[in-house]
Amino acid sequence: FFFSSRRRHTRYLGDWSSDVCSSDLEKIDRKISVIFATDVVDYSLHMEKDESGTVTSLRKYEKILKEAFKKHGGRLFNTGGDSFMAEFSSAVKAVECAIDFQNIVKEKNIKPALSFRIGINAGDVILEKKNLLGDGVNVAARLEQLAQPDGITISKSIFDYIEGKLDLQ
Repeated sequence: FFFSSRRRHTRYLGDWSSDVCSSDLEKIDRKISVIFATDVVDYSLHMEKDESGTVTSLRKYEKILKEAFKKHGGRLFNTGGDSFMAEFSSAVKAVECAIDFQNIVKEKNIKPALSFRIGINAGDVILEKKNLLGDGVNVAARLEQLAQPDGITISKSIFDYIEGKLDLQ
């Protein structure tokens, strides 16, 4: 099999053996998705200071986040304590959702106030029941870790998809 890269070079991927396509192997479902990853900045510190207040605030923010996902066509596929991961079919919709959520968080007077970081990536993922796995998800999580508090970090592929489509000033 051959494929062409952006540089217009042809690369040989090798011969596909009938063993690789054997029905003995379990099928892995893959797809391209836009992944939105977010979590609370300094969540552990908030929990040390005021555990019940932090959990109460987190529940309020979670409701806002879920409403934003729904409004922008996202699907929440994984949560873990203070982290949330959603899948979008559109990079533009994912970034619009992130901007809306961060703006709503700034406007709300929820106490104790929590700050969120968001990372967004587009990539190949593995569908495992209702969960998503793989590099596409892992990169989004790493981008989230690089974001500033109350910030959004996007991958190059997301930037390429949204360039000229959103006013990001």
